[in-house]
Amino acid sequence: MLMCYTSRLSFAFWLTSIQIVLLGGAHGAEQLGQAGQTELASTEKIAELIRRLDADQFSERNAASRQLQQLGPAACPALADVAVNGSREQRNRALDILDQLVQEGQPTAREAAQRALKDIASSDHEASARRAREILEPKQEPRPVPVPNVAPAQIQIQMNAVAGGVGGRAVQRVKIQNGVKQIETDDGQRKIKIVEDPNKGIQVEITEEKDGEDRVEKFQVKDSEELAERHPDAHAVYQRMQNAGGIQIQGMPVGVPPIPLQLGGPQQGLNLPRQLVHRMLRSSLTSLERSIQQLELSKGEGEDAKQVEASIERLREIAKTLKEEITQLDGR
Repeated sequence: MLMCYTSRLSFAFWLTSIQIVLLGGAHGAEQLGQAGQTELASTEKIAELIRRLDADQFSERNAASRQLQQLGPAACPALADVAVNGSREQRNRALDILDQLVQEGQPTAREAAQRALKDIASSDHEASARRAREILEPKQEPRPVPVPNVAPAQIQIQMNAVAGGVGGRAVQRVKIQNGVKQIETDDGQRKIKIVEDPNKGIQVEITEEKDGEDRVEKFQVKDSEELAERHPDAHAVYQRMQNAGGIQIQGMPVGVPPIPLQLGGPQQGLNLPRQLVHRMLRSSLTSLERSIQQLELSKGEGEDAKQVEASIERLREIAKTLKEEITQLDGR
């Protein structure tokens, strides 16, 4: 009797164990199914974000770039593919994202981005492969050009307002200092800032308001040709400034606020006495000529000397413009 009871008890435990195993297996299968669905959803999301890199709206392209950067390693294989096979906009943005992940990402994201860039670098797409190699093996910064310890004149050139902004006018400025040119334009909806440095290439920053927030896009190019390829709108601003006619020049010695003067036309801005304007331009010209002399004495030889000579030539052009304006003032 006891044996029979024990057998039935053992059978009950065995049956319960089988049920637990079966239930556990079903639960595990359910978890695997959910994981597969999550992975599929993630893949579909990445594919959609990749597509939106070429959207018509700048804000939509920018939002897609940010989200793909946040996804990090998960997005890298898709970014590697579109950097070779996508449209020009998609290629450029994909490479920008991978560049950001290499520079600022967490270790896992950095490693995934580097693997993606190596795949791109070995691809048949010449432009993407070249840029991928540049990101993986950045050029060493050239040795800084020695600058004499003098206070050079600060020269700012400003274009006339251009139609198309708020109230039909867009504010545009160009500032040149120590050979570095800074261009800014603001039409009330979008701001573009371009910094051109002989040693560092061209840096671009585009700010656009969306839903009450400023969305900022930054990237760097080697020259105007690459700028034209990557962002035609920014290149148009760059070219407009390069070919500017009827500019305003603002010359001021250190510590003196800029005074706008219209070249070849009526004076705008502050209505200052002619003698004060003349004196300030003379002071700026004197400081500029002193800086040119110091640079000529310190330029040395080799590549550094070429860079200094290029800066000297730009300063001479500005000095020539100042002299012409002073001559015009003398004749008034």
